[in-house]
Amino acid sequence: MLALALIAPATLRCGKSEAPTAGGASKAAAPAQPEGPMSLDPVAAKPADLKPGLKLTTFPNNTFSGNSESTIASVLGFDCDRNPYHNKEVSLRYEGYLKVDTAGEYCFQTASDDQSTFSLNKKPVIVQAQSGVTKNRRVTLKEGLYEIGVDYQNNVGPACFRIGWSKTGCGGYVEIPASQLLH
Repeated sequence: MLALALIAPATLRCGKSEAPTAGGASKAAAPAQPEGPMSLDPVAAKPADLKPGLKLTTFPNNTFSGNSESTIASVLGFDCDRNPYHNKEVSLRYEGYLKVDTAGEYCFQTASDDQSTFSLNKKPVIVQAQSGVTKNRRVTLKEGLYEIGVDYQNNVGPACFRIGWSKTGCGGYVEIPASQLLH
């Protein structure tokens, strides 16, 4: 299973870290601004009935169709510099539960090349429709379990998907610990 590289405590990046300006000069890309906040309630699932990791289904194309292969992933996302998806069409679907130990406002951040959708309780939290863009969103969560779903697709070229969370506002993102991911 691929391991997610440590996420820098600032902004996740996939590929380009600089944005071109008029005239062709480059400047550092502005930090992603959070989308509107949302609030969710936990689902009625019991941690004792669940196992560690998320179900990961891999499709050999970017359309989530055809012969698929399922495994259990201990992390959500993959290393953007070294992965088997580079220059290949692929779709990945992560499914399971996110365990929240402490109620509060969390901020989630995604970076992907190409498209991705991160959902909690089947409600889209972050929809990443454009490559090389970092997005984040504040979500108020109570203690408990939340159904987590992530769809990622790579069309061609580089492949990248990273997701992080912060319990202290939108900054200082870290990888979601494996202990918080269940299926």
